[in-house]
Amino acid sequence: MTHKEKRLLTIVLVIAAVYLGAVGAVVLAVQRAGMLVVEVEEKGPGGDSVRIRVPAVFAQVALRFVPEKVFTDQAQDVGRWLPVIQAACAELGRSPDGVLLEVHSPDEDVSVVKKGRRLQVDVRSPQERVHVVMPLSMVACVLSRFEKAIEGS
Repeated sequence: MTHKEKRLLTIVLVIAAVYLGAVGAVVLAVQRAGMLVVEVEEKGPGGDSVRIRVPAVFAQVALRFVPEKVFTDQAQDVGRWLPVIQAACAELGRSPDGVLLEVHSPDEDVSVVKKGRRLQVDVRSPQERVHVVMPLSMVACVLSRFEKAIEGS
């Protein structure tokens, strides 16, 4: 193998290593952030079903494109509770896993459960079934948008 071929091979190997490192970092970031899952199933004839599974990293980026007006319209209602919600979310991140809310009624069953770094909300009624899994980091991202909207108003 000539010196020129060795140098070219070295360059190709360095580029491949950088590429694999970058891909690995992206995969690790996506895995660490978790998935946002939304499943809605309408029961009965002609009922629709929606299933969305998105890496939370992508959902957080998409959240940046939501118009500011969406947050400013609700800022007054959310504003007075924002410090309480932020404190609760911070504590939730440190709290052990478990059921946070469970309601059983003749009309529906609702549960909110903390599992690891995510919240799981399930609603079951005769008309529909809703299942949402949201990483706590996503909740913090939404709260941050409200905070910016409140500061701007």
